Amino acid sequence: MKIKRLTIYGFGKFHDVSLDLDQHFQLIYGPNEAGKSTLVEFITSLLFGFFNGQTSLPDV
Repeated sequence: MKIKRLTIYGFGKFHDVSLDLDQHFQLIYGPNEAGKSTLVEFITSLLFGFFNGQTSLPDV
């Protein structure tokens, strides 16, 4: 599976954001509190389901 684009309407600090990921290698970097972990959590939630507080997320 290849993710080519992420469109986030509201997740954490991301609101109405669209990211194109059409390169062979995508590097995500930034300072603390920039949203790197939030972006990983968003992708994990899309693939494995959104956390509802009653079940635990899989280890990635």
